Amino acid sequence: MTADFVAYYAEHRTPSDPDVSANGTAEARVRKVRGAGVAEVSFTSRQVGKGRAEDARGVVRVFAAWRHEVYGDTGTVTVRAGGSPPTTVVTASW
Repeated sequence: MTADFVAYYAEHRTPSDPDVSANGTAEARVRKVRGAGVAEVSFTSRQVGKGRAEDARGVVRVFAAWRHEVYGDTGTVTVRAGGSPPTTVVTASW
């Protein structure tokens, strides 16, 4: 799943996503809970604070488009910034 999303992200990221590289998503996992998707995406960014949150929203935007286009489903995605421990930056519905 990660490789599929990384490939999609590389093709669909916009010029407003410069701080997350085309291969900046390290992991994408989706599981079904009571019929709805629950996803976790880890990414790396050169930004901190508000900039990292903006980057996370960009990842959510592309992830939501990917899930709708490829799978046609809905769910909740949590985007985490890499690090030890990883930090939750954004949780949103798709």
